[in-house]
Amino acid sequence: LIARPLLDVPRDELKTYANAHGVEWVDDPTNSDAAFDRNYLRRTVLPVLEASFDNAGQRLSRTAALQREADMLLTELAELDLAAAGGNPSRLALSALVALSGERQRNLLRECLRRCGLGEPGYARMHAIVTELVPAREDATPRVSWPDGDARRYRGELFLMEPLSELSEPPALNGPDESITLANNGSLRLKPSDSAGLDKERLNFPLRVAYRNGGERLKPAGDAHERSLKTLLQEAGVLPWLRDRIPLIWSDEHLVAVGNLWIADAFAVPNGLAVDWQGRPALF
Repeated sequence: LIARPLLDVPRDELKTYANAHGVEWVDDPTNSDAAFDRNYLRRTVLPVLEASFDNAGQRLSRTAALQREADMLLTELAELDLAAAGGNPSRLALSALVALSGERQRNLLRECLRRCGLGEPGYARMHAIVTELVPAREDATPRVSWPDGDARRYRGELFLMEPLSELSEPPALNGPDESITLANNGSLRLKPSDSAGLDKERLNFPLRVAYRNGGERLKPAGDAHERSLKTLLQEAGVLPWLRDRIPLIWSDEHLVAVGNLWIADAFAVPNGLAVDWQGRPALF
């Protein structure tokens, strides 16, 4: 616990009291360093204000106290609005957001960005989030980006996230239970499963691992029809900006697995090899 009960007492008053009662104190050497803004204000600006305005220091102190109270109230308001928007600061219900004024939307977004550890986007981009991204068409997938983050929307939700990192071509899977690292995308291996998995005897190792190029098709295990991977991902509700980050596993020219979402029906057997994708992003 750090208690600072004398912040509102003027320095000269404290010094007079300490001298009168023989109280010793320690001076922080950084307090005399004018390179710090607080010291420059205290030693250069505040004396000028005090000379021109009575009790300028006390007035500023009261103003700061009122500002702290206002900040506390804004935080409490943001907590109420966050609860109404689903409670997850990185994933907000747009229906709750559009019911708020622009000022409350920005207040809520600032609190959510703080909780997510994302830097503020600045006035222009915050304005774009509130006036362009939030009210965009239901089928639109707009994006507002800044160095520390991204704001996107999909299926009635606003997502706040770190910028996606670059991917590189994955290495091959040389055999069962071998783990490979996917740059900025977790790790991947095949491991024995008690349920349906890939038929080890039909796989031609090493298996090629790649990301989407477009045009891939798959008949998932248990499905009656082959469909395009694009359709499968859309129907499953995979977040659009993560669809190209799902590793695809190929045996020769056959697509045998899509991450740990689906395996090919033609390669599926009971107690086969399951795809274990550790560090998988939240795809849904």
